[in-house]
Amino acid sequence: MKTLQIELSAESIRKAREQIKEYAASLPAMSEEFARRLSEIGMDAALTHVKIDTSELAGGISVQRIGDADYLVVSVGGHAAFVEFGTGVVGSGTYEGELPSDWDYDTRETPEAHDPQDPTAWYYYDADGVRHRTRGQQAASYMAKSGEDMRQKVLEIAKEVFAFD
Repeated sequence: MKTLQIELSAESIRKAREQIKEYAASLPAMSEEFARRLSEIGMDAALTHVKIDTSELAGGISVQRIGDADYLVVSVGGHAAFVEFGTGVVGSGTYEGELPSDWDYDTRETPEAHDPQDPTAWYYYDADGVRHRTRGQQAASYMAKSGEDMRQKVLEIAKEVFAFD
């Protein structure tokens, strides 16, 4: 840990106080560097954890800076949430993180797309117009996994950026 050498003298205490002021003044820049580095780790991890990709999913993973020193690792795209959280009966219970409160594996928003013989299955058309039947997909949890990778690096990055031993 960064240490101060203080002797019992007015001059030593004055110098220590100045060092503390200098360190305090540098905290905003160090905090920004800390957040930036962690977000880069998160983005790299998310890209690593995306197993199947048509480049749309990986292309939608980025770091967004919000405000002065807040960073978000985001994944945007038409099917990003479905890949992250999984879908249907196959995906239920497979997500490794905490689900959003409004996520539902059994939504019947398009009843005409569901198999009348098996309401847990539905049909969809791929980019080539070919019809497929599915019961869903397991959650990839690529963003949850990247969050865990970031948590694993917090102490290491903090030690480097904030000059802790």
